[in-house]
Amino acid sequence: GSMNLKKILSPLFSLCLTASLLGGLSAPARAADNAAVQTANVVIVVDFADTVHTDHPAYSCLSQASSSMVDSFNGDYPRSMRNYISAFSCGQLQVTNIFPQYNETDATLHTYKLPHSEKYYVDQGMQNIGSAIIQDILCDLQRDLSARSDLDLEKDSEIDNLTLVIPSDRAGRAPIASHQSRYFGNETVNGLRIGNYVVLSEYDLALGASVVSHEFLHTRGYPDLYVSGGRDSGCNPVGPWCCMSATTYNYPLAYLRGAISGWLSIPTVTTSTERYRLRAATASADTSPEPQAVILKTDLCSTEFFVVEYRRKSDDLRGLDHHIPGSGLIIYRVNLLSDSNFSGPPYMVYLFRPGDSYADGRELCGGDTYSAFLSAESGRTGYGSADLSAALENGALTYSDGRNSGIVISNVGSALGDTITFDISYAELPNGSYWDTVGSSAISSTITDFCLGPDGTMYYLESEHCNVSPSDVYLAQFSGTGLTRLSSPLSTGTATRLFLQKYGADFYVSYYRGGKANLAKWDGSSWTLLHSAEANDMDMTADSSGVYLTYSSADNITVYVYQHTASGGRLLGTPGTACGYASNLSISAEDGTVAIAYRDFYLNDRVYTKVYGADQTWTDVSPANCASSGGAVVKLHGGELYLLTSGSQGNLLYCRSLVPGSSWTRLGDAYAPVSVVDQQLCFVDDLPCVLYKRSTSQETVSRLEAAQLVGGAFVPMGEYLASDRGISSQYLYPYGGKLYAAYLSGDGYNAKLLNIKSYTPNAGASPARPDPFEDVEPGEHSYYYTPVLWALDAGITTGKTETIFAPFEDCTRSQVVTFLWRAAGSPAPTAKISPFTDVQDPGAFYYQAVLWAAENGITTGTDATHFSPDLPVTRGQFVTFLWRHAGKPGHGGDNPFRDIVPGPGSFYYDAVLWASELGITNGMGNGEFSPGGTCQRGQTVTFLYRYYSNAAR
Repeated sequence: GSMNLKKILSPLFSLCLTASLLGGLSAPARAADNAAVQTANVVIVVDFADTVHTDHPAYSCLSQASSSMVDSFNGDYPRSMRNYISAFSCGQLQVTNIFPQYNETDATLHTYKLPHSEKYYVDQGMQNIGSAIIQDILCDLQRDLSARSDLDLEKDSEIDNLTLVIPSDRAGRAPIASHQSRYFGNETVNGLRIGNYVVLSEYDLALGASVVSHEFLHTRGYPDLYVSGGRDSGCNPVGPWCCMSATTYNYPLAYLRGAISGWLSIPTVTTSTERYRLRAATASADTSPEPQAVILKTDLCSTEFFVVEYRRKSDDLRGLDHHIPGSGLIIYRVNLLSDSNFSGPPYMVYLFRPGDSYADGRELCGGDTYSAFLSAESGRTGYGSADLSAALENGALTYSDGRNSGIVISNVGSALGDTITFDISYAELPNGSYWDTVGSSAISSTITDFCLGPDGTMYYLESEHCNVSPSDVYLAQFSGTGLTRLSSPLSTGTATRLFLQKYGADFYVSYYRGGKANLAKWDGSSWTLLHSAEANDMDMTADSSGVYLTYSSADNITVYVYQHTASGGRLLGTPGTACGYASNLSISAEDGTVAIAYRDFYLNDRVYTKVYGADQTWTDVSPANCASSGGAVVKLHGGELYLLTSGSQGNLLYCRSLVPGSSWTRLGDAYAPVSVVDQQLCFVDDLPCVLYKRSTSQETVSRLEAAQLVGGAFVPMGEYLASDRGISSQYLYPYGGKLYAAYLSGDGYNAKLLNIKSYTPNAGASPARPDPFEDVEPGEHSYYYTPVLWALDAGITTGKTETIFAPFEDCTRSQVVTFLWRAAGSPAPTAKISPFTDVQDPGAFYYQAVLWAAENGITTGTDATHFSPDLPVTRGQFVTFLWRHAGKPGHGGDNPFRDIVPGPGSFYYDAVLWASELGITNGMGNGEFSPGGTCQRGQTVTFLYRYYSNAAR
């Protein structure tokens, strides 16, 4: 395997990198566009100082059968390394193998004798054995390669590749695993530096050119697709379908050949398609119009997609792809946040096969990879499920977090020919926004809490001891280089209930240990214990005025709040006294106002809420007869107080003003219909969003879900975030107009998956505004429901009447510029006289809007003197108005529409591509935008809503 270490992307700030990966890997260059690459591979055979070849089995002692070894690299048969690579690269990578120690006249080979024993070099370890050998044979290399001019065919001032063949041990085994790495010394050979090298044992070389090619492909950037080490060691996410997974004479996956090498083009299909056709790699694919594979994507995840590939088993025993299990379609998932399978989940590539299951945050890699192919002959002619609740074990094509993509492959045809046909269908997704995985990393530690810095940096508390009660914790962060510890260890002993907050430049950690609530500060160089008091339950928060720790007394009768600021610490009195049994404490702060909530276990779980204000006293604002057996969450936001409850009285959200005498109001209905635990509350554009973990006695796993208050009702935020037995440490936070959720999933206290997901909420709609329109109802196909309510609240439209909006009625040119003008704040135009002869009535509702649009270059009219206010606006015209209003920004994405082409009359070309790239429009389906089609009222406000919710943010 490759010695490249697995990279861990920064989840919160990986979006730009992800976009680059998506553009670079999912749309590789066509093979026809690339000239063949010539590369050199210098093969060097060495002996250790104590090597005695008569001690070794004959089959592994290739240095004594030198012609056989040379043939394995340069032979004329299909499976020699040179021909093997040329075949699966469609002739675009030509390897020249060089054997400076080989005498062609008598077919003999002299080895370089190393100065040290086998044990000496093996003890260097995989990372250093190659470099140690190279240093000891530099003189030999400089002597034997001094006259060669073909060492650097790629013209980068390095020997293209060096392959070191080392002896097997006396038992005929590989003394160290074959691998690829790089040499970083400054020495040169024939004026060239040594860079990439491969170490091969004679034992592995005896297995044939497949092992040689596997390691050589690492020098071209190909990853290991098997798992080595850790809890998943031995499982195989890909099986026998790729030479980077199993060292047999099988083609590398089409995705790798396209994305990494650009040897073939892989199209992307995002809509349901019938009779799609693929051509096998073993056919004449380089001259055929049919691709070898196709990429399938949904809106559920921008960093993962699915590849369907046609593999046809070669009939020739010596041919390529003869060793695959059968002929047909294989389906695999690609995760751009992982760069290999080597270290375990989340896997870069996972092959779908019958019989596998999902648990503990990963695929268990069971099932039968040898039966993974689909064809009419196999009897397996379909895969996938349109039921979004279906799981991997139900035959669904799932993402790495277990969610179903809803993609279905069906009606797979015969695999007896060069091509195969099948149908692709996409399930209708239930919501307009989806949780998108932007970070996922396997970790061996435990994370106990998260917090977000003002610049969007994610910080967390990490324990290297994988149990509930860590002895040491560290402050750490996500950075561009992975998970980075920032502090020395904080010795917390058998601590529980750890919380992390940032205040100013410092970080604060609270934890419960030995019957005490403790508050400590990390100032960048050391930990300082600030406060310690006997306690039972506790919670912590921070705002611009300080850090606040609330805790109950050891007997749960009294509740305290401790504040720490830059000038020191103090108790803010005792907001709870003479309690029966105060538990489930929650605290929130905003601009110096503090609120707490707790439930009294001895008083039928009644919820008490107290507020500490400018008068420096606690005021009881507890709601009457409010109980919450699951605890309550208090939150200050925008000068109002919110209370989130769960339990027998319902999963409900209440709100009240901080003005004395105000009363509580329930917002919406229940945010979750089932029993929940660990609920959290935050706000995006003043809309409450709730993250909760549902758990019932009938379920063996927990589901992490979220809901948002829109139009006076809680609506699910896309599909669930995760479904697993080991969800913990979930954290919800808004940043940059998006909502982020961080959580752990995994099996108990062993290795876990750390996941970061983002969501674009339905921003702008009032949480309490009722829907007055009879023809605008929420539902599966009412994409315009939230945009219409948003436009109504923003004063952009009042509807056709008080009760009719007419979402399917054509929108006129005068209406759309009026919508745009109102959305921009109804600015007064500078011009006093209209340039258009058909816009002359100052009393017309659109008069000011047209003048504003004309002087700002948003419209030039249908000609120089006419605006045509009553003509229906076309889809191309409206996105052009919107694009000009945005300042004519550029775009960098692909063109997804076949009816949008540059040229005369296509004034809308740049506008449509810009709108598509930002998610303002998805087109009309089937790869068409329909620029000449009329724009309906529902479509118009939806375009505006998406622009102001996303693009203008």
